[in-house]
This record gives sequence, structure tokens and C-alpha cells, in this order.
Amino acid sequence: MIDEEERERRRAYIEDMRDLLRDLDAADALRAASSSMPRAMPEPGTQSFGDMPLLSSEPIKRWRREAEEAEQRRAAAEVQTSAEINAQRTRDWERWLAGHLEIERAAMIEGVGEALGQVRAQLRDEIQEAVGQLRAEISIQRAHESGKVTDLPNPLVRKSDAAA
Repeated sequence: MIDEEERERRRAYIEDMRDLLRDLDAADALRAASSSMPRAMPEPGTQSFGDMPLLSSEPIKRWRREAEEAEQRRAAAEVQTSAEINAQRTRDWERWLAGHLEIERAAMIEGVGEALGQVRAQLRDEIQEAVGQLRAEISIQRAHESGKVTDLPNPLVRKSDAAA
């Protein structure tokens, strides 16, 4: 990621290159306007008109290319920075949402737990009532059956003595 100091340094470099190009274009225009000599093509294989050397356009092309590349890198860094900002915003949003979902989940668990506790207490009361009714019926049946006398043979008496 490009920090602010690097971005400012690159911006200043690009401005310097633009100023240099403007100065070179102005110097070329001035030289062309003030020249009283007719322009002639240089002789093949030479880089001058007489004793005046030609200005090469190669440095200008290189400077322009470097400026364009720097601008493209800056734009790419800006896009990357924008993508990083969006990713951070997404992570922040997801963290916020997860926190609030956890709060809601805790409230839901507490509410469901409370409802289950009430249902359990109600069922326990109903079961205890049913068991109480069953005990009462068993007690009534035992009371009716305890009044009946059952004549059982005495196990200590011999069968032969019991017949006589």
C-alpha cells in the first residue's frame, strides 16, 4: 500500500515532468519561430543541422511514458486502496451483525428455556395430580378387600388331622 508521503512524492514528480514538457514544447516553438534559417533535412547518419545538434525526442518520450506509468500505478493503488476499504467495511459489518445475532440468540435461548420450564412445571403438577388420584383409588380398593376374610388352611396342621 502506498503511504501519503510516497503519493505526494509521486505527484510532485509527475508535476515536474509536465512542467518540463511544457518548457520543452515552448522552447521548440520559440526556436521554430525565431529561426530565420530555412529548415532542411539532416544528412543521413548525422544528428545535427550544420553545427547545431538535434534535440532527441527520446528523453521526452521516456518522460511521458514514465509519467503515464506513474499515473497508472497511482490509479491502481487507489483502486486497491478502495478495495481494501470496502473489504474492511464488510468485515466491520459482519462483526457488528455477528454481535447482534449473538445477543438475539442469547435472548431466544433464555425465552425458550423459560417456556420449557413452565411446561415442565405444568406437566409435573398434572402427573402428581394423576398419581394422587391413582393412590386414592388403590387405597379405596385395599380398604374394600381388607374386610373380606379368607379362610386359608393352617400350614402347621396335618392334612389327616384336619379331616377329622
